[in-house]
This record gives sequence, C-alpha cells and structure tokens, in this order.
Amino acid sequence: MGEKNPVLIDGTTSEKSSGLVEAFVRTVRRRWYLLVAGIVVGALVGVGVSALQPRVYAADATGIVTTDNNSIGLASTTDTLAKSKATQYKSLATSRGVAEDAIKATGYDLSPQQALGMVSVAVPLDTAQIQVTIRSHDPDCARELADAWIKALAANVERVETGGNTAAPEKSQDSEDSEEAQADPANSVLKFIEYVQAETPSSPVSPNVKLNAALGALALLVVVLLVLLLQAFRDRSIRSVEILREVMGNSPLLGTIPLSDALRESRLLPSDSGDATSRRRDFTLIESFKELRTNLQFMNPDRPPRRFVVTSCLPADGKSTVADNLAIALAQGGEPIYLVDADLRRPTVAKSFGLIEDVGLTDVIIGRAEEDDVIQQAHAYPNLFVLAAGHIPPNPSEILASERFSAMIDRS
Repeated sequence: MGEKNPVLIDGTTSEKSSGLVEAFVRTVRRRWYLLVAGIVVGALVGVGVSALQPRVYAADATGIVTTDNNSIGLASTTDTLAKSKATQYKSLATSRGVAEDAIKATGYDLSPQQALGMVSVAVPLDTAQIQVTIRSHDPDCARELADAWIKALAANVERVETGGNTAAPEKSQDSEDSEEAQADPANSVLKFIEYVQAETPSSPVSPNVKLNAALGALALLVVVLLVLLLQAFRDRSIRSVEILREVMGNSPLLGTIPLSDALRESRLLPSDSGDATSRRRDFTLIESFKELRTNLQFMNPDRPPRRFVVTSCLPADGKSTVADNLAIALAQGGEPIYLVDADLRRPTVAKSFGLIEDVGLTDVIIGRAEEDDVIQQAHAYPNLFVLAAGHIPPNPSEILASERFSAMIDRS
C-alpha cells in the first residue's frame, strides 16, 4: 500500500475546527452544563458563607464645623477655616480621649482599643462636615455610640480650641486673649456641633449576601473555564481534516465521509437495484464512497493493493460502517470482494447484512470449519461475500495475533 499509510476520515466523528481557541469553544459547547453547575454551586457557596458570618450593623452620625460670625467680610475666611478645621478634627475624632468619653457616655463595656476598632471617620469632599460611622453586631449599640462619639468629639474640640485641659499653660491675661482674637478673628466663633443624629440600622451591612453569591458564582465559573481550557489544551483528538494533515504529514488522504442521516437509519448504502428516491437522497454519501474506491484503485497502478484494513481508535467511531459501505462500493465495481469481520469483541457486520452470526472467522482459526464453508454472500449486493466474526472468543487479541489468522489473510 506504499511507503506511507493512507488515511480515511469518517465524517461521523469529524468537526470543522482547529487550534486551541476552536477546541476550547467546542469543549465549552459540549460541556456547557458544567458552567451552569459551577455558577449555581458557586452562588450557593457564597450564600452559605454569608450565613456563617456574623451580622454587622452600621450607624452614621454627622457633625459640622460652623461659625456664628455673620460678617460678610469674614464669610469667605471663616468658611475656608471651617473646612480646614474639619480635616484637622478628623484625626482628633480617632483619638483615645474621644473614645473614652464616648464609652463613658454610653456605659458599654468596651475598651478604648475596641471602640476605636469599631469607628471610621470621614470628611466629605469640600465640606466642613465630619461623618462618624460605628459598626457593631448590635444595631442599638451602633446608633448610641455614633451619637455619643459626635458629642465627645464636640467636647474635645471645644477644649482644644479654648485652650482648656491641654498641655499648654492657661493664659488668663485679657490682653493676650485680645491679641489672639485679633490675630485670628474667626477662631473665637468656630465651633463643632451635632448635625445629623444616627438612626438604628434596620439591616446589616455585612455580610453582603448578594455580593458573596456573585463572587462565589464568578470564582467557580473561572475555575470551570480553566479546567475546560486545560482539557482543550490536552485534547489530542483529531477532529478536522486540517489537524489530520498536520499529524500525518505526507500521508495521502483517501477521502472524507460526510455526516448523513442515512448512516443513522441504516448503516448500509442502497444497492444498485434499490429505491431511486433513497439513492438521490444519499447521493453525496454514495459518491464519497465511490471516490474512496477510485482513490484506492489508483494508489499503485502497477501493483494495486488487494487488502485493506479499516480501524479506529475507540469503539463506535464508525469503522464497521465505513468497512461495510467501502466493501459495497468495491463490489459494485464488478469484482468479487470479501469482507472479513475481525472485530471479535463487538462484531456487527453479519447483523448489518442480515446474515448468520454464529459461524465465521473464529471457526476457521480454531479449525472447526473451512473458509468456503462459512463465507456468506450478501443477498442485496452481488459480488460481495462476508466472513462473519463467529463466536466471540475470550481471548480476541491472541486469535488475531495467531499464525493461522495471518496464513488465512495471506491466502486471500
């Protein structure tokens, strides 16, 4: 059959795709249910994790740096100073002194470190406001501590701005106070007051069930996609003519068999005397086998091959269907053709042609019968003779590797 082995593509397992991207897309289409399962399971995991996490509530209270000075000339100066002071008071709001005053006012059994771990302070952009947020497992505790924190901050701001209870010595001279006020006219009118009281939170801010469910679904979806990508990368299946040419190199391509509903309804091509309607419907399929027959005949004009082996990598790949119909196409050429069913695990040839299945190749190998005694003629296909597999042996590999089998093939 030449230096290079010829190749036949069975269209029942061929797909028009090549490359990693095409393989990945094909794998995703084939395993789409894994993506759906991954999304559902990931979402459920996210909900489950949320259910195990403690509920955290947040309450917000807001204070504002303001002034009682109504002078139009000082309005711009005091507004700018108030915003600047609000930024400075942000650091004061997270001090130990403010935390101790807030805890004392609420009466909760908390240490200053614990209280500071519950608070966050923010100054909205271009405002003189200070927003205090308290997070706690108890919504009432969050509300009460947020209000107390604003009041404690106001008291500490007043002490700092008036010079009371600070490390600097007290100044009692009226002249010095007057000079300070003249140097900074707005300082004496700035004050920090409670602006918005906290409300009892009705729902927790953590855990975020929707966010956790979405993250869980996304995480597991990514995992499934990576697994499918790895599977596509490691897939060595030959699913297109282009991939086959790359794998086989210079080996000649004998033909391709297209997908056809006729191979699902009946594994055999219609005979020459068959229904004309069926032959027209299966024209492309019939012509593909005739083309294959022609290519086989022209492989070596001087010494045309007389024996062909049709095989496949896996069961149900279509080797018996191809072998049966190739034999029919060769027999229609006018020469006697012998079809040997050497599939000793799941033989199907005799059943496809409606012949006796109990006698055949194995009987010849073990010497129970002669070839001429068990060869059967296909009724609807003249010139086609079939040697069925016979009884299924317990050791098919040994049967096919035996010298008797080789001798029988050599005699044909």
